[in-house]
Amino acid sequence: YAKASHVTPYGLASCAWRFTEKNITVEVQVPPNTAACVRLPGRDQESPIEVGSGTYTWTYTYHAPTARRKPLSLDSTIGELTEDEEALAAVMNALPEPMREMATGFVTPQVDITLRDALSLVPGSDELLVAIERAFDELNRQG
Repeated sequence: YAKASHVTPYGLASCAWRFTEKNITVEVQVPPNTAACVRLPGRDQESPIEVGSGTYTWTYTYHAPTARRKPLSLDSTIGELTEDEEALAAVMNALPEPMREMATGFVTPQVDITLRDALSLVPGSDELLVAIERAFDELNRQG
């Protein structure tokens, strides 16, 4: 539940919303002798609703937006990989065992080098790059 209000020179303006199991209820109060444009949450593609003074209530099914994974590639920085546990696990699993231990100390949010550049320092990394790219493609498809 959330609510905000403001006393304007024309009177109280307020907006409140609350979630139930699958619905959202939005309540808007517009001061006398004024108008408002209302954008309903989850309906960003729709035009704003123009209303005059009064109290308005909308109740409708609401689907919370899902967080989408930032697209991954060999040009993602190592720092970016630390923000995505699955991506980091895919990279670490693709590394040969002796490299995993070494890489663990190198993988921090502050590292601004791309994965491609970091692995270019490893002799014979072509197969490794292909394996990681495949893993990223799968993760990107999953969203």
